[in-house]
Amino acid sequence: MGDDACYRDYCPACDLQVTVVDEECPECGVSLPAE
Repeated sequence: MGDDACYRDYCPACDLQVTVVDEECPECGVSLPAE
């Protein structure tokens, strides 16, 4: 319920699509900003 797109973001380092609850990018390991 609700659109999954609301919970998506992109890694600033490698542009991998991540979720807003991820604390770091699974691809490159950079720390993601907290929402």
